[in-house]
Amino acid sequence: MADFAKLKHVDTEVEGNMLLERLKNSGIPSYVQSLGETRPKIYSGGFSSPNGADIYVNPEDLEKAKMLVESWDNAQVDETALAREAEKSGQIPEDVQQYLDEIQRDKRESMANRLLWSGKTKAISRILSVCMLILFLVFFAISMALNFS
Repeated sequence: MADFAKLKHVDTEVEGNMLLERLKNSGIPSYVQSLGETRPKIYSGGFSSPNGADIYVNPEDLEKAKMLVESWDNAQVDETALAREAEKSGQIPEDVQQYLDEIQRDKRESMANRLLWSGKTKAISRILSVCMLILFLVFFAISMALNFS
């Protein structure tokens, strides 16, 4: 860690990885260090630390990174202007539509995961298996009856 300087503490490792990606895209090498005990996250298969994480950068990039993070933190989305623009054009801007599509996809995946990991899936699969067995036996009985007649 002597080769790196602490830039910022973030609440979650996910937030840290997002910031890491933005710094990388800006040409600033960095890394995330989780704090405390790392626990598995059941919903995504990854790991997380309840104490958050620290972001480190090269000491010579520290000031530039601080300025970038501050500008990102202070950036405000003017939702009113976006709404006016969409209203005037009669359509949703492409970047907003992509964002809405991502939210919808995440909701669908979340619902699928809830069903998958709930006990309902096992019950449904057992019921379907029994139904398929009954259908097989009925068709088998019908085919046997037709063969004997």
